[in-house]
Amino acid sequence: MSTEEATSHPTDETNDNEEEALKNENEPQPTSDNEDGTPPKANRVQTYSQVEMGINDDGGGKTTTVDNDTVNNEDLTFCEAIKDVILSFWPLGLVAFGGPTAHVAILHERFVERKKWLDDERFLELLAVGQGLPGPTSTQMVISCGAYRGGILGGLLSFLFWNLPSFIILTLSGLGVSEFVGSETPDW
Repeated sequence: MSTEEATSHPTDETNDNEEEALKNENEPQPTSDNEDGTPPKANRVQTYSQVEMGINDDGGGKTTTVDNDTVNNEDLTFCEAIKDVILSFWPLGLVAFGGPTAHVAILHERFVERKKWLDDERFLELLAVGQGLPGPTSTQMVISCGAYRGGILGGLLSFLFWNLPSFIILTLSGLGVSEFVGSETPDW
C-alpha cells in the first residue's frame, strides 16, 4: 500500500464537498423571477443624502430598490409633457424655500418617489453633474428634471416656473419699499 492510498480517506472527499458548499453559500445566488430565467431588473442604491454626506450603506441605512419598469416613462405627447412640467414646477416655486439641500430633497421626493419621472440612479447622476458644474446645484437639478421630462423647452419652463414666484415677490417688495422710502436715497 502506497502512502497516497494510506492517506486518502473517504472523509477527505466529503470535506472537499463541504468546503465547496460553504463557498457557494457565501456567494450571492441570483434570483430568477423573470420567465426567461434572467435576474430581475433592480438596482440597490444609496439615497442621495447618504451619498452627499459620504455615508456608506452598512445595511442599516435607508436604501431604495428601484425597478426600472416602475419609472414613469409612458409615451406622452410633447404638449402633455410640457403641461406636466408646468403643473409640477409652478407650485414648487411657491413653496420651495430654504437652501440647496432642501431643494434637492424636495425634488427627490416629488420626481423620484411620488411622480416617478426618474429613478434614484439617474437622479444621483444628475446631482453629481450639478455639483461638478459651477452655479447653484438646486437650480441645475430643476432644469435637469424639467428637461428630462419635456426636453429643452421643459427645462427652460421648469426654470421659469421655479423662479417666477420669487421674482414676483421680490419685485413687488422692491416697489413697495421704494414707495415707503420715497425718492430720497438713504445716507448709508
